[in-house]
Amino acid sequence: MFLKNINNPLMHYSENYLKFLDFALPNTFIDSLSIRNEEGREGTLHYAYIKSSQFGTVINSLPFFGSHGGPLSSDTLGQKELLEKFGEKIEEINPISVTLIETPFQPLNDGTLHQIGLEYVDFRIGQFTPLPADMTNFHVKTRNAIRKGLKLKLNIEKNNDEEDWSWMQSLHEKSISQMGGVPKKMAIFDSLKKAFGDDVELWIGYLGKKAITGLVIVKFHETIEYFTPVVDETYKDSQALSALIYTVMQKFSERGFKLWNWGGTWESQTGVYRFKSRWGAFDKPYRYFNQVRSGHIYQISRDTLNQEFPYYYLYKY
Repeated sequence: MFLKNINNPLMHYSENYLKFLDFALPNTFIDSLSIRNEEGREGTLHYAYIKSSQFGTVINSLPFFGSHGGPLSSDTLGQKELLEKFGEKIEEINPISVTLIETPFQPLNDGTLHQIGLEYVDFRIGQFTPLPADMTNFHVKTRNAIRKGLKLKLNIEKNNDEEDWSWMQSLHEKSISQMGGVPKKMAIFDSLKKAFGDDVELWIGYLGKKAITGLVIVKFHETIEYFTPVVDETYKDSQALSALIYTVMQKFSERGFKLWNWGGTWESQTGVYRFKSRWGAFDKPYRYFNQVRSGHIYQISRDTLNQEFPYYYLYKY
């Protein structure tokens, strides 16, 4: 009810998302801070931490790709109160590194963060397309790509068979690995389905009987989360993925959904940013605040850190 009352459009503060993190991230502990007073002020701050017997503890609010964290409150006083509580937790847990990521829709006061030892170190660009999707708001190149893809006359279906998910994950892993990124393993998708149930959907575009493009989305209130897109490399230039995205956008627009969340984009990802922006997306930058409390962390190799603290933000590399 609280999330609806403050019109939070993002899934990252939901109970299901916390379940997902719990299922997906081994050895992670998840906790929440909350406030509620007689004046009607409410708020919550979720955080997670992971312990390494060799190196110590790391706190993130929140870990995993594109997660938002930090205080979510009905007003700025609530944010301040939650951050102060978080500061107390930091001192209690005494991690080697702590990171807090603000939500794009509730920017934070740098002064309060500075008081608890956190400094701005990084940012991402949240990109969102209002639904219903209107092609007149799209860039001409995106409109042309959609039209080209639609000419394939794909059979677009929602599927949930294990072999469909396996096909999607395999294609995703191959594509991301070729680009030098970190792919999501099947355990991540299994955790997502376990946590969100029917609110996770896999849509596939078939050319004849051949699956050539897919899209994993998560439904949350009136928002569609663009979680994982894939396309067979052979058909990349056919714009099959653009046709699939547009079709899925239309289907959920008809069901009353209001927002399409493309997720966060790095400043250096100019091509990715351009692709999303051309779908009529608006920008909502959000910042990373960090404190390294033990300089020893800089002496540990990145591979070791990734093994000990998977999906956690430690410091800006």
